[in-house]
Amino acid sequence: MKKVNLLPTGLKSRRFLIIIAILQCVVYSVVFIDIPIARQVVGFLYLTFIPGIIFLRILKLDKLDITEEILLSAGLSIALLMFTGLLTNELYPLIGVSKPLSMMPFLLTINFVLLLFCLIDYFRKVDSDNFTSSKDNSVLSYPILPLILALPTMGIIGTIMVNNSQDNLLLLSVIVVISAIICLSVLSERLIPSKFYPLLLFAIGLALLSFVNFSLITRYIVGWDIHNEFYAFELTKNSGRWTSVPSSSIGFDPLKAYASLSVTILPTIYSQILGLDGTWTFKILYPLIAVLVCLGAYQLYRTQTGKRTAFLAAFFFVLVSMSIGWGSDKQIVAQLFYVLLFIIIFKGKMPLFKRGIFFMIFSFALVISHYTLSYIFMFTILLIWFSSSFLMKIPSRRISENFVILFSTLSFSWYIFVSRAATFDALIDVLGTVSTTFFVDFFNPQARSEGVLTGLGATTAVSFLHQIGRFLFYITEFFVVVGFAKCVHTLITKRKMDFDFEYIILIFVNAMILLMNIIVPNLAEAFLVERFYQTALIILAPLCILGGSTILKYFLRLHSKKLATIITLSVLVPNFLFSIGFIYEVSGDESWSIPLSLYRLKDQTWLYNNIVTEQEVLGAKWLSNHANITNILVYADHMSKYHVLLSYGMIATEHVQVLYNTTETVDDKAFIYLGYMNILFGKMRSPSFQWSTSEVSSLLEAQNKIYSDVGCDIYKGIPLNKTITTQG
Repeated sequence: MKKVNLLPTGLKSRRFLIIIAILQCVVYSVVFIDIPIARQVVGFLYLTFIPGIIFLRILKLDKLDITEEILLSAGLSIALLMFTGLLTNELYPLIGVSKPLSMMPFLLTINFVLLLFCLIDYFRKVDSDNFTSSKDNSVLSYPILPLILALPTMGIIGTIMVNNSQDNLLLLSVIVVISAIICLSVLSERLIPSKFYPLLLFAIGLALLSFVNFSLITRYIVGWDIHNEFYAFELTKNSGRWTSVPSSSIGFDPLKAYASLSVTILPTIYSQILGLDGTWTFKILYPLIAVLVCLGAYQLYRTQTGKRTAFLAAFFFVLVSMSIGWGSDKQIVAQLFYVLLFIIIFKGKMPLFKRGIFFMIFSFALVISHYTLSYIFMFTILLIWFSSSFLMKIPSRRISENFVILFSTLSFSWYIFVSRAATFDALIDVLGTVSTTFFVDFFNPQARSEGVLTGLGATTAVSFLHQIGRFLFYITEFFVVVGFAKCVHTLITKRKMDFDFEYIILIFVNAMILLMNIIVPNLAEAFLVERFYQTALIILAPLCILGGSTILKYFLRLHSKKLATIITLSVLVPNFLFSIGFIYEVSGDESWSIPLSLYRLKDQTWLYNNIVTEQEVLGAKWLSNHANITNILVYADHMSKYHVLLSYGMIATEHVQVLYNTTETVDDKAFIYLGYMNILFGKMRSPSFQWSTSEVSSLLEAQNKIYSDVGCDIYKGIPLNKTITTQG
């Protein structure tokens, strides 16, 4: 088996410096000449991997496998981009550069920083071949490998077919192929060797994210928090600068996103260098980072289990993430650093000094990426340190007191002094509400979110097939519970553990968070239990596989590992087919999968609660272009206020009032905005109920319609001479 370098970390320092200089010339060329596709591809690869590769050379680590190299390179690169962007943002205005985050200043800065790193590498003479991996010359002899590599392309082409002709045949075929490859990869080492597991996860993630989370299925952004994040990003990009204390007109909800550099400075850098508009920056950047999170989950599980168990656990994490969503884009970036921190913590044979450098970099990157996940990580490492030092009387080999102090200091400093304590205010408000209603609502099932009730089986499925889908999901939940019970039993009886002690503490922390969402009334509704469950599975996913094998071994007396694997697959693969909407589409049952069942969705209200239309976007942009958005008052329904008017109209939420069916008069200088649902379906949405647009028809008749498109009307109280009509 011949050892080769999979990344250029074994090159002579002088040659490596020349390669980086040439690569920078290529980047300058494709950016300034603006060569389509080349600018986006070369620019993305350069920004996402090269800074991390250079930094890994400087650290001169022990041998890493290719998956670790890719993950650490990407994580370090994204972190360094945010750090460099923040530093540029704060220092350049002092020398007269008013827009430090515009393309030219930042591109010159990041290239200068990378050349500086290369010079450090050159003078340290890092010429060793520390970063090596084995190369199997028979790789190309595996006939199924081209099919694995083709999965992302098939997913993208299938999405284009749905967008153009609503033909979902190729997407359905992709799902079938993925299911078959998953089964073959676990059951046959000869057809798909375990060394292909990371590549397979990467290909599956790219294929699914191209359409499952609507990344490419619409022309505009999709979700809830993403509109706040998009607004914060556009403010940063348009001004060419991020300010730690923004104008009060930004509104409280967007302010929480504005404190996260993962959705302000980071996408601004990519958008400027790659020449992409905001929508496509969000649609491409964050799904690709999400794929790295899936790959990172597999690598984390490899520190605790064998390859097959790690792969099945990672697949379980992927299918849950695809079915319930990732929450928000800032959460995706934070999850990358979250999983990288634990990979570093549980990676053996790493010098303490280098482990500390990684911990410091990824810790600060996590803090500036997402507040909730930062709190969870801080609480977790504090509990690991406390449990080891005071309960077990054995100092933790992985989490030191200095690590806990460092992360806590970074977190409190950033969120209190830099982001105006917006996230702490939100946390205090939620905890205040929960505490005041705790005893009143404790025995009230309605005080738990629908997600909690569904997860506990307290809601009714719409059909028999949907009930089967839920039953399969409940089986995976039961497997996780059994896996957790085995960890508890092992800890109590002091038997040989399946996981490291620190990892078991991680399991306890995440299980406790989920349990609190079930027990404490109104908590799940405030923090969204679906997001907590998806995040908790980064740690808990191996319990599903462990629980399944435990049931088969101790209760069914089945000791065959292959049979246990087959039975586990018989749960996970059908679960995947149900959760992604495949079964409901091919059977003609009621489906909420927009990519697969858009042509026959019955609940159009649900559809247009999740997407925005071109007419709504054009209307919101027209309004922002023809009005003073810093001193404007708009009446609209709840969804328009927090979606299209915020993200594409750039109108802060504090300037938009919800139009209710009880609204009798509006200010003469105010605008009324009606979207697609309001006009074509005659439905208005408020935070708690839905009502008919006809209930305010008399109010609308008293206004002057100043903009009209198929799916978007804008009214104003001051009479104008004409109505602006467009063809949508």
